[in-house]
Amino acid sequence: MLARGRAYTTSIETRLGGALVAPSSGTYTLVGPDGATVSTGAISVVSDVATYSIPADDLPDTLPYGGGYRERWDLTFSDGTVTVGQRPGYLAREPIYCPTTQADLEQRIPGLASLLGTSTTNLQGFIDLAWADTLERLVMAGNGLMRLLTLTAWRPACASSHWHILLMRLRRHHPTMPTWRHGIGSRPKRR
Repeated sequence: MLARGRAYTTSIETRLGGALVAPSSGTYTLVGPDGATVSTGAISVVSDVATYSIPADDLPDTLPYGGGYRERWDLTFSDGTVTVGQRPGYLAREPIYCPTTQADLEQRIPGLASLLGTSTTNLQGFIDLAWADTLERLVMAGNGLMRLLTLTAWRPACASSHWHILLMRLRRHHPTMPTWRHGIGSRPKRR
């Protein structure tokens, strides 16, 4: 999620067989809804992840809000392989950040990460997945980015997605626990 007149750092992971693989070089291009290049340049590799910093000047107030933007990553790997990755981009009035943190989730269920299994100490992957779902719902609502007044207005919907994803994972580790239907205000149902 980009915002007019604000610098933004974007990144993309590349994996092979589940393992993180660092590109040796590459180019990032942000394409606008009209197909014109908005920003482009060489990537940096930070902790084996392709990263690009979009300068604030590349996101002027003349750009249209909403979807239709596309991030394109042309990545070259040490063996000479070139991979092209693309994903949608959106331009909002203000930067939009996930309103939920791991501390928020663990305030309701202390030690939540440890309940998910011994390999889980960080809930950020679950938080990111739920946040992506929330943003997708916002975009699918039709011009929802224009109607977004405050980020806290999306906190309940985002929290609902977080709990849904986390409880599905908990159920795998604790098969005897009750299941929940997705949605705010849903009641637990017994199997």
